Amino acid sequence: MVSQSQYPTVNEALVRNVFDAVWGPDGGPDAIDDYFTIDFVDHEPGRTIEGRPAYKDYVRDLLSGMPDFAGSTELVICDGDYVSVRYTVTGTHVGTFWGIEPTREQVEVDGTVVYHVVDGRIDERWNAYDRLELLEQLGVGPGQLDY
Repeated sequence: MVSQSQYPTVNEALVRNVFDAVWGPDGGPDAIDDYFTIDFVDHEPGRTIEGRPAYKDYVRDLLSGMPDFAGSTELVICDGDYVSVRYTVTGTHVGTFWGIEPTREQVEVDGTVVYHVVDGRIDERWNAYDRLELLEQLGVGPGQLDY
């Protein structure tokens, strides 16, 4: 007999698709329109982004600084309208982002993000990662950020 836990929920499938569509090798910010509400809110260390258009700008900025930026899911847990993901992201810093000039450093950072899904779209997310670790891998300090 196959257990129910082997079948992804609709919300879990949505979040897994977001990782591929936005952060996968063939992904990008244009996919955000398909998965996020217009009033989407993003919470990350040190900042909050309000609105899908602003989030798309953030993703564009990140991808212009690290065109090979990619995310992979390590663990996905779903509880109703909330989906948590343990992830790893990698990239090479070849363009300016967050006000940091290119360092040509490769980075790998783990994090955890919680998505809130409303009516089949992501309405809010809380992203937690070690920003200091990221900055250390880039060879810069927290005082050099511009975001």
